Amino acid sequence: MKSPEKLSKELFIQNLHGKYNKYVNFKLDKNIFYNDEDKYRSTNLNEFLIPDIIVEEHIVLRKIEARNIYKISEDFNTEVIILDEDVEIIVVAIKGTKYNIRKTIEELFKRNVEKYNFGVEKTLEIVVSREKWGYITGKNGNALNEIQKNTSTKIILSKASDTENKIIVITGNEENCFQAKEMILSNIYFSFSSQKQNSYKIIIPEKMALYLLARKAEEFKILQVKVPSKIFIEPTYISTNDTRRALVISGNYENFKKTKETILEYFKDKISLNDIEILE
Repeated sequence: MKSPEKLSKELFIQNLHGKYNKYVNFKLDKNIFYNDEDKYRSTNLNEFLIPDIIVEEHIVLRKIEARNIYKISEDFNTEVIILDEDVEIIVVAIKGTKYNIRKTIEELFKRNVEKYNFGVEKTLEIVVSREKWGYITGKNGNALNEIQKNTSTKIILSKASDTENKIIVITGNEENCFQAKEMILSNIYFSFSSQKQNSYKIIIPEKMALYLLARKAEEFKILQVKVPSKIFIEPTYISTNDTRRALVISGNYENFKKTKETILEYFKDKISLNDIEILE
């Protein structure tokens, strides 16, 4: 029997009950009827499909063993690269299809919950050392307040029994709790790491910061991967009387210049450059 030609995912679904099903039944001795395009990718029928676009995402996790990360990546057909780590957190780049990346991230978060016993039913706990506490709370607690608002979670602070560390307890639905946890750990990582390197800032209006973090979040992630320096937007205003936000660029000066050029090129049709202040 002649192998069918390659089809888009949509046409594949439409033809699955016709000649494709006959061919699958002939080749695999089984009937396969799936309406979810993600599911039939696990049935070794990729040879009939136009390849998916490969993308890359970065996440921040509480520290788990690298071998477990690589094993999860292998299970979900993604590629992982450990970008950075310290005693508490690990920064991972995940490359693959959007569906496989999503499944990989879900499993990594699940392992984090199992390893650190964050609790049951919609409650997560993060133990934070005293030296990194300021990076989480922000001035007057504004950073945590903003995370609560953006993720619809409740965040309570308490002292650990050893008094040297503090505990952040996050309550809400599971997805929102994980989102809040990732935002907190990202703030720790990017703020703390920027202290170890040269740090430069581009001051942008609050409206532009929210635009990048919400409506254009995917574009901003791509921008973060594209530039040679680490970039992030500080979670609080630059002062109580100034509601602008700082886009922080950390790294050496040569990479800063390249990153600055890329960012200004990205901004040029979105905002007046007169509204931007560059601090070198």
